[in-house]
Amino acid sequence: MKKKEDFIIRNIADEYIMIPVGNTALKFDGTIMINEISAFIWDHIEEVSNEREMSNLICKYYEANYN
Repeated sequence: MKKKEDFIIRNIADEYIMIPVGNTALKFDGTIMINEISAFIWDHIEEVSNEREMSNLICKYYEANYN
């Protein structure tokens, strides 16, 4: 899976914020608040090839059982 480079994520005061960069910043006037899981997915999206692998990675990281 590939990360879209039109946004960056910043953690400010324990809040995750997606900020548009480049040409996207000219078209998209604002920011997007995301949660911790969304930030984790963004940070690890290029390590997996599909949703099942991402789900396994999330469960492993958060030590969750998935059956």
